[in-house]
Amino acid sequence: MSFKKRASKSIALVGVAVTTPVLSNVNAMESNTGLENKNIQLLNDSEEYNLDENIKEINMSANDVSDLYEVFASQNKKAKIYSNGYDDIPDFVEYAVDNGFIEDNEVSKARMSKEGYRNIFRTAATTLKNFGLFYAGDFLANSLNDNPKTKSYAASSNLSADIKLQSGYQDSKNAIRNAIKKLSSSQTKYTRKNSFNLNKNGANKKSWDLFLALHGVSYEANATKSSSTKWNYTMTVTDYYDFKPENYKDSPIVNTVNNYAVNAMKAGAIVPFNIKVIINDSVNI
Repeated sequence: MSFKKRASKSIALVGVAVTTPVLSNVNAMESNTGLENKNIQLLNDSEEYNLDENIKEINMSANDVSDLYEVFASQNKKAKIYSNGYDDIPDFVEYAVDNGFIEDNEVSKARMSKEGYRNIFRTAATTLKNFGLFYAGDFLANSLNDNPKTKSYAASSNLSADIKLQSGYQDSKNAIRNAIKKLSSSQTKYTRKNSFNLNKNGANKKSWDLFLALHGVSYEANATKSSSTKWNYTMTVTDYYDFKPENYKDSPIVNTVNNYAVNAMKAGAIVPFNIKVIINDSVNI
C-alpha cells in the first residue's frame, strides 16, 4: 500500500479536548505556547510502538492506518469532531472496507477498528505530554499495547512525592492520624485500608495531571509506632487503569473523550493495566 508522504499532524482534536479544561485556566501562566502551530510527532522512536510493522489481519502498518485515516477525515466532515457522542471509527472501518483497503470480514474489521482508535490515542498521548500532563500521557501511551507494563513507583519517585501534595492524600493522612489517636498506648501496629480521590484544582497542572491519570485510588497503610508521639507508615497506593462510562457534569469535553476511550477499550485498542505507588510518611499524635 502506498500513500503520498504523510503530512505532519497538528494537535488532534481528541488531545485538545482532553486538555482544554486545563488550558483555559493555565494559559494565563503560559501566555503563548504556539502549540496550535506545533507539529506533534507520533511516538515513532518509542520502544512502545513499531508503527512500520505489518499487521497481518489487515496487511497494513500502523503508519498506513494513520495515513488512511487522514484521507478519510478529509472527506468526512464529522471526523475528529468528538462531540455529541459521535464516534468516527466505525465509519472509518466501513470506509476502509468500501474502498478495498481491507477485506470485508469480522477479523479485518475488528483489527482496523482497534488500529483506528490507537492511531487517535497515540496522538492524544503525545499531546498530553507536550502540554505538561506527563502521567496522563504516559499511562495512556502504555495502555496502547497488547500487553502493557505494570507501572510501579518507589517511595523515592516523583509520582510518590506528587501524590503526597494532593488534598485527597492529605485527607487520608489525617484519617490515619485520627485513627491512631484512638488506639491504646500499648498498641504498636496499625493497618488501614481505604481509598481517596485525586481531584483537579483550578490552574494547578499537576493536580489536573493526576486527576486524568489516576483519579480514584485504593491504598493500604501499615503504620508502626516509633515513639510516644510519632508513627511511621508505608502506604501502598494501587489503581487499575481503565475507562468506564462517566458523566463529568462540570467538564463535558472530558466526559466526551472519556466515553470515546470506553469504546476504544471495548475494541481492544486500550488495554487496562495495574499501577502501584509506594509512599513513606509519618504522623505525629
